Amino acid sequence: MKVCHGVEEIAGQGYYSVYGLNLIGINSKELLWYNNKFTYDISGEFSKCYGINKRKSRIFVTCVNLIRLFKDALKFDCFHFHFAQSLWPYNLDLWLLKKLKKRLFFEFHGSELRGVYNDVKYKYYNPVNPNKKKLMKRIDRCLKYADGVILHDNELIPHLPSYYKGKVFIVPLRIEPSRFEINTKHDNLTKPIIVHAPSKRSTKGTEEILKGLEPVKTEIELILVENRTQEEAKKIYEQADIIIDQIAIGTYGVFCIEAMALGKPVLSYISDEMRASFPIDLPIISINPDNISEKVRYLLDHPEERKRLGEKGIEYVKQNHDCKKIAEKLMAIYETQ
Repeated sequence: MKVCHGVEEIAGQGYYSVYGLNLIGINSKELLWYNNKFTYDISGEFSKCYGINKRKSRIFVTCVNLIRLFKDALKFDCFHFHFAQSLWPYNLDLWLLKKLKKRLFFEFHGSELRGVYNDVKYKYYNPVNPNKKKLMKRIDRCLKYADGVILHDNELIPHLPSYYKGKVFIVPLRIEPSRFEINTKHDNLTKPIIVHAPSKRSTKGTEEILKGLEPVKTEIELILVENRTQEEAKKIYEQADIIIDQIAIGTYGVFCIEAMALGKPVLSYISDEMRASFPIDLPIISINPDNISEKVRYLLDHPEERKRLGEKGIEYVKQNHDCKKIAEKLMAIYETQ
């Protein structure tokens, strides 16, 4: 079986999926509309970019590149699309791919699904999606042809439309642990460094995090990582003593996983419901708007606990988020009849 991922890169999930699949001997490649500074596979070994940008490219050039993309894609047997996209704009290719008996799977990552169909209540977050109507049409088109839906964990299940009765597969987020240089020293000579990377401030609860850190702000150096390339961001993460992710949605994402792979202690809000669904040894300290400074203070006063959590995080990622192991799970899904 030949497997294609595309057409937008979301936090390295397409790249790491393809990389893991190749590690287990599966011919797989990521076909991308366009490259940007957040793209993971800079070498292009496992991905190919077609320079398709509907806003910046001329119509003729876009059409030619879309035809090139579709022609190259025909050699694949199975398609794993991310972010409710497919090979052509407005998912115009899906009916033809289905007619050609291709297997079609759609992985949703969160921001394209939350606040679209259902009014799901969160304790510290109110998902409002300004692109609701546009996204609903796009997702509806995808689900019409889907052989299955892939989610990272149970958090997104309530956001799926009630009419969808197809298969839903839970597949953990994935990285390649050996790409992360482990540093568990936590011995910055001046102030301990706390890093927070708000890809979207409202979803991360950034303002509440900043407010919660007020009582300890003179004792720490706080770095906000925004609008950086993957490599630039990783260099900053490597210098951190403590990583803070989010206090909104109650689960953890790629940032937490990368931080744990680097041997960093991680703080993030994990709801009781989600905690029960994860492996029992999840080493993330759960925080909320009322206890941020207390939890940070504890780690500042106990460097040995920071080291212990960092070491636990490394093992947790190897066991639960290694892209090679996840590739085995993906293949079992692709081959499901």
